[in-house]
Amino acid sequence: MRIEAIAEPAGEERSLGISERHQARELLGFRERFARSVGLVRIGFGAIWAIDAWYKWQPAFQRQFLAQITRPAKTAPAALHSWYQFWAHLIAPHAALFGIATAAAETAVAAALLLGVARRPLYLFGGLFALMIWAVPESFGRFWVSGQTDLGTSIMYVFIFAALYVVDSAGGAGGWSVDRALETLIPGWRRIAQP
Repeated sequence: MRIEAIAEPAGEERSLGISERHQARELLGFRERFARSVGLVRIGFGAIWAIDAWYKWQPAFQRQFLAQITRPAKTAPAALHSWYQFWAHLIAPHAALFGIATAAAETAVAAALLLGVARRPLYLFGGLFALMIWAVPESFGRFWVSGQTDLGTSIMYVFIFAALYVVDSAGGAGGWSVDRALETLIPGWRRIAQP
């Protein structure tokens, strides 16, 4: 990108001086490095989601899916019984379908993170999906169980998605992302791509 002139308040352009041109190039260089750094974090997070998705496609996960949903109701405090019973009754008749849908959703999140596609809805959906995983099969980290040592991984995923949304929006055109190419090809894609 060439920086030749700067817009004046009255709408006129003036040539940039050498010092201003140098500062503008430095700023662009910083933004590009920042966008690439955010892209690396996004890609690394996508690799983690890809591993998680691979596990979800395994027969053992599919066989145990309903048990993972119904198990929390057995040890949950009375205040949460109706929450877990709701999910158990909703999922039980179609457990295989929900198991496959979970695997497909994690695969889609992983692919979108790795490729950097539709980052705005990706970060929002990913955060909500991770929150649901934390709230149902991970049982809010089972904070009520004596000897519990952490709150589970999915709640951390929620915060990573939120951080990616905030940091990616500050960085501009996402580094190492397909969105960057799509923005030049499809008018209006920027609204979908940029958080």
